[in-house]
Amino acid sequence: MSFWGAVIKPGQRVTVSDSQGDLLHLSQACLSNPKGEGKTYLRVEHDKKELTLACLVKDTQEHCHLDLFFSVADVTVFHVEGKNDVHLTGYFEPTVREDSEDEAEPRAAQASKKQAEVQDTPAKAVKGGGDNPQRSASDAPPAKKAKVAAAVEEGPQRPADEAAYVAVLKKLLATKKKLTLAEINTVIVKPAGVPKLKNLVKKYKGLSIEDGVVTLAA
Repeated sequence: MSFWGAVIKPGQRVTVSDSQGDLLHLSQACLSNPKGEGKTYLRVEHDKKELTLACLVKDTQEHCHLDLFFSVADVTVFHVEGKNDVHLTGYFEPTVREDSEDEAEPRAAQASKKQAEVQDTPAKAVKGGGDNPQRSASDAPPAKKAKVAAAVEEGPQRPADEAAYVAVLKKLLATKKKLTLAEINTVIVKPAGVPKLKNLVKKYKGLSIEDGVVTLAA
């Protein structure tokens, strides 16, 4: 966990950065040496909505315990309405490392290479009866042919570019509903130069990522 804190003055807007993590837990809001009378409102703009998180009053309610989580994949902005400064404290939750995407790519590439070797390997002759004692794999019964074809088709998909990668991902999510980063890296080989998923989610509409799980956005 990584500590996070901010001092917000009346009229000031504080935007949460993703430089420390992907999921912010907001723990407490309190007035700092309040001087002005009246109510001080702590508000947040998140996911295109503005909401009031706390109402603080000098000598009456000067602090407020919070237990809220904000994904910084969406723009999160805090601001204060009133006459007093507000101190916000919290921490960033550890999340699934995006580096796992890069680590999984070599494994996916190896699986794809192995698949190609299987396709390029000539079928071995097998013994058989009757007038044709040598029979190739292509002469196998239909049921066995189907199993061979299914085995050949297995393996990660290799889209050519970023747009194709996103299209394949959306197609998979339409069926699976949600996929972890590890699952995605197993079935799709990310083309060189394509940014990490948390950045793709910001760039392309229709995708959402939270706690390392990717879904289709509502």
